[in-house]
Amino acid sequence: MQQNAIERLGDTRIQVVFRDKKASFRLSGDVTLEHIASTLGEISKRCIERPLAVYVTLQRPDC
Repeated sequence: MQQNAIERLGDTRIQVVFRDKKASFRLSGDVTLEHIASTLGEISKRCIERPLAVYVTLQRPDC
């Protein structure tokens, strides 16, 4: 389940950190909080292990 996307300043993404792995999902720049919650819900359905951390990075409008 590990995806290593190239991180650029201003990317909108969700990063989920587990004990021995991490997954990163890129999102569109105009994502809503509803879509972020839905994406986190889908991630939780696929994962057996609980994440240690979840980071949500939103794109800055000036990027």
